[in-house]
Amino acid sequence: MNESLTFTRSEGGFTTPAAAVALLVVCALVFVCTRGVSVGSHSGQIQYVADAGALAAENVVAEFVTAGQAVDATALSFSLLGLTIYAVSAVAAFIPGAQGAATEIAALGSKVLQARDTFVDSAIRGLQAAQKALPAVCAIRAAQVVGANADASGIPYAGIAIASPLQGVEISIPDNTKVEETTREIEAREPQIQEASMRQKEAQEREDAAKERAWLADCGNEGMSMFERAGKLSTISEARNPYFSSSDRWSFSVALSRAQAYYEARYRAEPGAFASGSPERIAESVARKQFYAYARSEVSRGYIETNASGAEIPHLVQLARNTEQIKGTSLYTSAIYPVSDNGDVRYLHAYGGCPQCVAGSAAGSAAVCDIDSGGIQRCPVCKFNATTLGRVPSASTSIDNGFEYHYLAVVEASRDYAQAVNDGEQAKQALDEARESIGGMLSEALESLAGSRYDPQPPGRYGCICVVIAPGTEAGSIPFVDDDAQVPARIAISGATLAPDEASDQGNVISGIAEGLVPQESLASGPAKTAFGAWGSMLAAYSNGTEGLKAGFRKVLGTIPVIGTTLSDGAVSTFENALGAAGLEPADLDTYKPVLVNTAYILDRDSGGAARALSSMKQAAHMYGSISTGDMEGLVNSIKAVPEIAGFLDEHGLEIAEIPLADIGLGTGNGKLYLPMPKDLDARLEEALDGFLGSLGG
Repeated sequence: MNESLTFTRSEGGFTTPAAAVALLVVCALVFVCTRGVSVGSHSGQIQYVADAGALAAENVVAEFVTAGQAVDATALSFSLLGLTIYAVSAVAAFIPGAQGAATEIAALGSKVLQARDTFVDSAIRGLQAAQKALPAVCAIRAAQVVGANADASGIPYAGIAIASPLQGVEISIPDNTKVEETTREIEAREPQIQEASMRQKEAQEREDAAKERAWLADCGNEGMSMFERAGKLSTISEARNPYFSSSDRWSFSVALSRAQAYYEARYRAEPGAFASGSPERIAESVARKQFYAYARSEVSRGYIETNASGAEIPHLVQLARNTEQIKGTSLYTSAIYPVSDNGDVRYLHAYGGCPQCVAGSAAGSAAVCDIDSGGIQRCPVCKFNATTLGRVPSASTSIDNGFEYHYLAVVEASRDYAQAVNDGEQAKQALDEARESIGGMLSEALESLAGSRYDPQPPGRYGCICVVIAPGTEAGSIPFVDDDAQVPARIAISGATLAPDEASDQGNVISGIAEGLVPQESLASGPAKTAFGAWGSMLAAYSNGTEGLKAGFRKVLGTIPVIGTTLSDGAVSTFENALGAAGLEPADLDTYKPVLVNTAYILDRDSGGAARALSSMKQAAHMYGSISTGDMEGLVNSIKAVPEIAGFLDEHGLEIAEIPLADIGLGTGNGKLYLPMPKDLDARLEEALDGFLGSLGG
C-alpha cells in the first residue's frame, strides 16, 4: 500500500539560513582563536630564545671557573710534589752513604718548585687576560645562540648578554713562601743529618763487632772459652754455664752470671791453708783462694744497665792480671796473713801452719805490702809474697787455657760495646731531633697550603642577563581575520647564574690533567717517570685530601732509588704522620653549571652601573611595554672595548697558563691550559653588537 509523504510543521526544527549563519560564526571564532594562539606563540617564543642566550653566556663563566680549578689544582699539586720530594730527600739523608741520592732528589724538588712559580706567573697573566675578555665572550656566545634561533625560526631575533658584574676580582694565587722556607731549611740540614747517620752506622758496626768478640770469648769459640774453661776447671752446673750458638740471642749478662758462678765455685773448691804438700804448694793454694775471693767480690760488682732506648750497657769489672796490678788491690793491702817473731826477725806467712811460723811466736797479722815496705820479711819456708799472689792471674790471663784470659776479652769488648752504644745514642738523638724538627716544618708548610687557595671570582660570577629583541612581523593571512594583523615588536630578558652540580668524576678530571699534558713516550724510566707518577698522585690529593697526599708520598718513596740501603722507617713514619696531621681537606670539586634564575636575583647582588641600567630598563618594560634605546646603547658600550689579548690567543683558544714540563724532565715541550675563545674576538664582538644595535634602532 502506497502512502504519500506530507509536510508536517514542528516547533523544534531549524531553517537552512539559520544553520549557515551559525556555522559561519563558529568558523570565525575558531580562526580568531587560532590567530590569538599564533600571536601568543610568536610572542612567547622570544622568552625561550632569551633563556638560551643567558645560559650560553653563563656557560662561559662556568668554563672560566673550571679553568680556575685546574690552575689551583696544578699550583697546589706542584707545591705538594716539591715538598714531598724534599721530604724524601730528607729520608735519604738519614741513610748512611746516601748523601748523593739525597742531593739528587732535592735538586728534583727544587726544579718542581721553580716550575710551580713559573706556572703561577703565567697563570696570573692568563687568568687576568681571560677575565678582561670574559664580558665580550659572554656577549658573543649569547648573540651566537640568539642568531641560531633566528635562523631556525625565520624570525630576525637579535640579542646580547651582559655579565654581572662586568669586572672580576684581581687574580691572586697564594704564594709558596712557607714551602720554600721549609725546603731551604731541609736542604741546609741534610749534610748534618748525613754526618749523624754515618756516625750512627759506624757506632752500630762497632757495637756489633764488640758483641761478637764478647760472645766468642764467652761461648762462641770452637776451642777454649769462658764456657769451655768453666766446664773444665770448675764444678758449676750446666744451668749456670749455658751455651749460646749465636750472638743474636746472647747478652753480656750471660757472661757476667757465668763469671760470678765460676769464681764462687772455684773459691769453695780451693783448700787454701788446708791444702797438702810442701809449704810453698800450700802457699800457692792460699794465694789462689784469696784471688778467687777477690775475683768473686769484684765480679759481683758488675751489672748490666738498660738505657732509655732499651739498649744493654754492660759494666763489667776487670781483674788484676799480674803482680803489678795486684798491688793496686785489696789482695796487697789486706792485713789478714799471720806474722811470727823468730828472734830478732819478723816473718809474714801464707798460713798459720807454716813450719817457720810454728817455730816462732805469734806476732799478729799483716798485709803483703808490709814486706815491700820493710817492716816484715818474707818467710823463707813458704816464700809467700806479692809475687805469689801475682802468679795466680798472670798465667791464666796470659794464655788461652785460663778462664781469666777469656774473661778479660769479654771485659775489654764490653767497654768497646758500651762506648759504641753511647756514641750511637748521641747520633740517634741528633737524628731524632732533626726528624721531629723536619716533621714539624712539613706540617707547618702543609698547613699554609691548606689554609688558602685560589677561588675564581670572574665577571659574571653573579650571573649573566640576556636581552633579546624581535621586530614586529606580519601575522600572515588567516580566513575570517583581518589581513592587516601583525605581531608587534617584542623584547625578552632572562638571567642565568652558576649552581653547583656535584659530580663524582670531577676529581678524575682534575687528576687527569697530568696524563693529558705529558707525552707518555718520554716517561720510559728515570726521575721523569717518578715525577710524573708522583704529580698524578698530588693532583689526586686535590680531591682526596690527606689520604691522596700520603699515597703520593709512598709512591715517591717506592720509586726513587736509594743506593744500596733500606729507607729509614723512623723518618718515613715521622714525615708521613706530619703529612697526615696537616689537615689538608679535599677541595670543592663540584662542577658549576648555568641555571635560569629571576633576573632580580642577579641585579640585587650587583651594585655596578650596568646592573642599575638593566634594572631601570626592566622596570620601564614592565610599566610601559618599551625600553629606552639610550639605556641599551649605554649597556652595549660598556662591553664594546675588547682589551688587547691577542698575545694570549691561538687556534686552541686563550692560553690560561703554561706548565713548564720540560724543566722537570716531563717531555720536551711545555703543557698549556686553554679557555675556549674565538680567535677573531674583535670581529665577532663587533658583529654581535652591530646586529643588536641595528635591531634596536629598527
